[in-house]
Amino acid sequence: MSDSSRRSWWIAALAALALLAGTVAAWRWFATARPFYRDDFAQNRADEWHAVGGAWRLAAGAMHNDSDERGAKMLTGSYRWRDYRLQADVQLLGEGGDAGVVLRSKDEEPGVDAYDGYYVGVRMYDSTLLIGRSDHGWLEATPVRLPGLRSHVWYHLDVVAVGCSIAARVSELGSTNEARLFFQEPNCVRSGRIGLRSLATGAAWRNVQVKPAKEADLVALAGPAPTVLHPDFPKSEAAFNASHSFPTFDDLALQRRFFGDQEPQTEITPIASVPERVRGREAQLVTVRGTVSLTSPMLFVQDDTGGIALPDPIAPALNLGDEVEATGTPSALRDAIGAGAMLPHARVRLLWDHTPAAPLSITAGQAATGNYDARLIELQGELTGVHQETGSKMLVLELASGAQAFRAFIPAGQSAAFYRRMLPRSLLNLRGVCTLERRYTEGVTSFALLLRSSEDIDRLAGPPWWTPSRLAEIGSAILLLCLLVQYLYSRAKQWRWRAIVQERERLAHELHDTLAQSFAGVAFQLQGIRNGLEHADSAGIARVNQQIELACDVVRQTHEEASLSIAMLREEWPAGKELGSALEDCAASIVAGGNVRVVRKGRGDGRGAPAHIPVRVADALFHIGREAIVNSVRHANPTQIVLSVEYEMKHVTLAVADEGRGFNPKQQTRGFGLRGMEKRARSIGATLTITSEAGKGTRVEANAPLEEHMSTRGFWGTLRSRLRQRMAWSRNGRGGRAQRAQEAAVRRNRSRAVDTLRPSR
Repeated sequence: MSDSSRRSWWIAALAALALLAGTVAAWRWFATARPFYRDDFAQNRADEWHAVGGAWRLAAGAMHNDSDERGAKMLTGSYRWRDYRLQADVQLLGEGGDAGVVLRSKDEEPGVDAYDGYYVGVRMYDSTLLIGRSDHGWLEATPVRLPGLRSHVWYHLDVVAVGCSIAARVSELGSTNEARLFFQEPNCVRSGRIGLRSLATGAAWRNVQVKPAKEADLVALAGPAPTVLHPDFPKSEAAFNASHSFPTFDDLALQRRFFGDQEPQTEITPIASVPERVRGREAQLVTVRGTVSLTSPMLFVQDDTGGIALPDPIAPALNLGDEVEATGTPSALRDAIGAGAMLPHARVRLLWDHTPAAPLSITAGQAATGNYDARLIELQGELTGVHQETGSKMLVLELASGAQAFRAFIPAGQSAAFYRRMLPRSLLNLRGVCTLERRYTEGVTSFALLLRSSEDIDRLAGPPWWTPSRLAEIGSAILLLCLLVQYLYSRAKQWRWRAIVQERERLAHELHDTLAQSFAGVAFQLQGIRNGLEHADSAGIARVNQQIELACDVVRQTHEEASLSIAMLREEWPAGKELGSALEDCAASIVAGGNVRVVRKGRGDGRGAPAHIPVRVADALFHIGREAIVNSVRHANPTQIVLSVEYEMKHVTLAVADEGRGFNPKQQTRGFGLRGMEKRARSIGATLTITSEAGKGTRVEANAPLEEHMSTRGFWGTLRSRLRQRMAWSRNGRGGRAQRAQEAAVRRNRSRAVDTLRPSR
């Protein structure tokens, strides 16, 4: 493969790599900027979602928030999403509050309206479809009536946001009941993420999808002649809350629904007193009242005195924070380490919505005493391991606090990948319900924590850097670095030694060509003179004189060649001097005392800025020109040598021509001089052309590209320079072995030629 072909392949390969990298970067940028998404809730995956408050979990192919917390949010998407259509199915799980979707959201923080964006949802209090703007405050437009709004029924929300206009429609699945609204705001939020949001109730979402939208989608969803709503009613969420009375559910209809005609127990038993009822001879029916602290995998209720588990309850759908009343027959906590009680198969009725209870901050040692069984607690521990039990949807965190070991269980769902990435020996703060049941402790730990969602875990500190594995990694990295430094140092020494060896070989070749062969010829002539003196006569004396003349010619020629070789070893091209003038001075010193005339043509006129030639290019051209001059003087017997240096904006051309013997380039063996010139030309990306004809002289021409200065040529100019240099190094490396073999063969041939000149004894 020729040099130009190799250069083309290198350029094509790097261009392809650059194109591939640019394509990947552009694809990632457009992928995040293009609003497109479809959830994987049905596959129990939601790692791309980020929760801000609430108790979120995946169940039955839907995302659930089991908390009555005000303003719990879960977000995904890109802040660069602009005009898009957001669709989702939503279901209210409580008898009050509202739930829906957030769009064009930014600056999200924990809190009721702690975000900047828009919210569209359905509300139970007044059976309406509502829309509002949140800017860490709340401005709501006039809600649209949605008759027959019920809990535990799926509703389909369809929202289109284009520019500063938003159209929304909600429809009951399997029914024609629907409502629409059209909203506009002058100074609107034009881009942002999407999210799920509920207020004062639990809710579920499924089939969440986003795709780009246009003006036609907005018009089609708004319907004919829509009423334009603005964020001006009421003025704040507090004003809306003050204008409505929120109902409780302690009414006769709900009592009959859950208890039938039997009147419920009116005496309320403190939860802490329930274990005393278990010790009696006869089971007694008790009624407790408290706040829901956990709904899955088991229902837990607590009051000011303690907590209790309600396995397999007869109850409506409940959320964290609901105030409930439960009636049942207590029993001992089975297989528990320590005392405890529970109300299996209890009848539960919902009294009213309530804010979720705050956890009680204790230590692991206090939790191990059993005094906080079924209570919502908060404690710290060091993570020792994470795994998922076979056949279970719960993720198990193994923790320790001092000498006390315990476990924490959490639904695997959307955060499984996050927990698997948690590093051992991280310090965590956890909030959950304490339990003593053996099915969770397995007799290994004294207690376990049942966590509600990923929001119940806070990472306080990562593992210490001096862990054995970390020290092993650092030691390995240092060892690899030392090996790399040693390798680079040895390679640098090899490169230096190779350069020295190559220069010594070149000098040896020069001395061999100029001195050894010449002295061999002198020795041959002297041997002939000695033989001629043995038979001295008039004819012999004439032959001796002739041989003496020949020997003198050989010595004189050897002296000239030695002088030329010494000139080749003198100081490099003088930096700061114009290339043509430097070559002219060099040629004058080489031919001094002879009959060869040096002529300079084509002087630089300044248009090509010859002063800006890189030193590397000028030095290589100087060596090429000097080698051409020496070869001309040595082999061509010229009468005139013509030097020419032409400067252009992007390249410089050097030419050395003579009117000597010339040679046939196709038949002539390429010596070390020609190969040296070609090597120097390749090192600077130049084109070397040698034209010659027997009896008509020789012309050596080198055309080298001129690169911009490093400070002005920019990234691509620097890249081209490095690429050209790398290709030259690669070619030199690949051709080095063949070149050395060829040089060795030439040396052997010359040695054989000298040996044939030696007389036999």
